Amino acid sequence: IARPLTSLTKKDIPFIWGTDQVSSFNALKAALTSAPVLAHPNYELPMEILPDACGFGIGGVLAQRIDGVERPVAYASRLLSKSETDYSITEKECLALVWCLTKFRCFVWGCQVKVITDHQALCWLMSKRDLAGRLARWSLSLQEYDITIVYRSGKTHDNADCLSRNPLQQIEEMEDDRCFIVAAIGPNAVDILSPEENGSFIRKQRAHRDWSEKISKLEDGKERVKNFVLCNGKLYKETFKDGKNYRRLCVPVECRERILQAYHDDIVSGHLGIKRTLHKICSRFFWPKMNLDITRYVQSCVSCQGRKGVPDKPPGFLQCIKVERPFEKLGMDLLGPFPLSHKG
Repeated sequence: IARPLTSLTKKDIPFIWGTDQVSSFNALKAALTSAPVLAHPNYELPMEILPDACGFGIGGVLAQRIDGVERPVAYASRLLSKSETDYSITEKECLALVWCLTKFRCFVWGCQVKVITDHQALCWLMSKRDLAGRLARWSLSLQEYDITIVYRSGKTHDNADCLSRNPLQQIEEMEDDRCFIVAAIGPNAVDILSPEENGSFIRKQRAHRDWSEKISKLEDGKERVKNFVLCNGKLYKETFKDGKNYRRLCVPVECRERILQAYHDDIVSGHLGIKRTLHKICSRFFWPKMNLDITRYVQSCVSCQGRKGVPDKPPGFLQCIKVERPFEKLGMDLLGPFPLSHKG
């Protein structure tokens, strides 16, 4: 019905509105305003899917029998790709069934579905055991649906048959683009200390002049140290924020640079700025004057200095410079001063 209209949308076709287009337009209006029009799905009644395939396309009808009359709920069709046109007729019919179930999944999932086909070979698809290749994969994908496949002759299968032959423009195949996804990793996902290093870390904590006395008092149990607690032999600082209690590991001097590298330079850290690096490290670790250490470390990062722009006023408009002889004026660009890196 719509071919005279759809042909006008093709490339390099002049738009000529003639008698064929008028007849097609009136026929479409009549089809949309007279029975059978699309019916609203009734989920208390079983669904019917009528798939069909031809040499260049597949299509299907989702229908229900209301008061003994077959009423369409939805239509769908598409062209076959270049590789799909090489399928056998059974594979094309099976592809039409799988595609229709996927297309109408929002209607049929969890409901009893009666599949009506004019290709009798599909009737044994669910019961045959020695399937191989794509037929086996499609048969497995159909297991999640409550379907019953029945045969109907092609003479009475015209509603789905016309959809598979619907004149659509050829769809060009496009190469798949690769998209790499990097999952967000929180502070707790980065394990700084291996199990073998726990003993060495505990000894370094006890050798720290600010924490050795606190550890001794906590081990004796006679005196309580405010905001500090021992857990598995390691000293933690307790922080209360937003009604919650957070424990932050006290880090000795020898281990601080390693933590700074892991939370700023590592491939999963992304060389974040000062505020975000502070938030990541301060949520898990503690040492005196850590804000100053983190700020200096980020400011002295060679990679950040080479890639991040310097905040400054935008450059002005270019002005003509009058030059009367060679080397009359010399120009030079200056940049700096740069913070000294931890390597000097």
